[in-house]
Amino acid sequence: MISRFYNYLQGVRSNLWFTPALFSLVFFAITLTSYFLETKYLSENFNLPSLFFDIGVEDAKDISLSLLGSTITLATLAISVTMVALSLAASQLGPRLIKVFMADKRTKALIGVFFGVVFACFTLTLILHTSNEAEYKYQITINLVFMFCFIDLFVLLAFINHVAKSCIADNVVLDVKRELESAIRRLAENAPKVNKKSCPKKKDWEAHFEDNTASLYFEDCGYIQNVDYDKIVKIAKDKSLYINVLHEAGDYIFKGQECLKISPENMLEDDTREALKNAFIIDNVRTATQDLEYSVRHMVEIAIRALSPGINDSFTAANVVDHLSGALSILLRQDFRVEWKSCPNEETFIHIKSKSEEEILISAFDKIRDSASNTPFVLQKTVDNLSILLTLSDEAEQKKTIKSQIKLLKDNLK
Repeated sequence: MISRFYNYLQGVRSNLWFTPALFSLVFFAITLTSYFLETKYLSENFNLPSLFFDIGVEDAKDISLSLLGSTITLATLAISVTMVALSLAASQLGPRLIKVFMADKRTKALIGVFFGVVFACFTLTLILHTSNEAEYKYQITINLVFMFCFIDLFVLLAFINHVAKSCIADNVVLDVKRELESAIRRLAENAPKVNKKSCPKKKDWEAHFEDNTASLYFEDCGYIQNVDYDKIVKIAKDKSLYINVLHEAGDYIFKGQECLKISPENMLEDDTREALKNAFIIDNVRTATQDLEYSVRHMVEIAIRALSPGINDSFTAANVVDHLSGALSILLRQDFRVEWKSCPNEETFIHIKSKSEEEILISAFDKIRDSASNTPFVLQKTVDNLSILLTLSDEAEQKKTIKSQIKLLKDNLK
């Protein structure tokens, strides 16, 4: 359930419409609240200090129309600058990184201010043109909206400054690295904590699937975004089933492909089949909900593009290797090697497919090594970083994988 919610939250985070829409509602509400409080609780004899605007309704109508047009122009300019930045990011660093740029909170907040001020000016214009109180000046509301417009100019400068920094390759790499580290920590916290001594023996487990076994098959093509293991464990416990989960998040599956093996077959009812199928979220794209390799791939893609003949930016590739190694140093301290998922009392188990740290490490450096075959500087940097990771690792399998990667890199250096 938590993973499903996070999957939905990721979809909201990686779009540009939600935060500006929220800001627009807030500015609309502030302007209406100011108008309501001013007309209901302040007398007509109330006057602000001379420092503020003190103009009639007719003059305010003209100014509000001009401000509305100007703020719409500013919002359009902000969108244009955003599209230019997205185009640069897509062409130089990879189209998949657009999602990282769109998920930036500061970018969405600054765009939200532009749209919010447009709504404030639009609300003021409606108030002035529909009001029958021609003598009342609405000083507080008018000055509040004027203040929003004044602030909007400085927000434009902050937005241009932020977008300019966002286009720098080093900053993009740093943002992607933070996303990767966040994914590592989140998945490590949510990883099944199972007492390995209490897990079933593999021979005993496989014996249940020799006879009287049923298989469930996928009904759609696409990437698995999320697997609700808690739901599968609950079903296994309630129905006294042995379940083998054959796929994990990030796998591309085909219609008719086997997804689960279940024993005994005679305990499997139609409603149970549907419930087990609904434990998988399948869509056309991969997400970082349960798929750590997806986050690693973003870093790798930047390095591969930087090493391509058209760009040939070995310094950006070396920067990626540094940050990727730093993120993987966190990964090597986590226990991702999970084969079993159980209910809290560890009486009911399901067997799951899961990538180990070694497989993730190989997927991280194999493609970089191939792309950097003619760039000794990047190869040497990778060897140095892997040598440090070797000293930080305590697992024999991890050390073996790192040593094999170092050997392959040194072969390319010869």
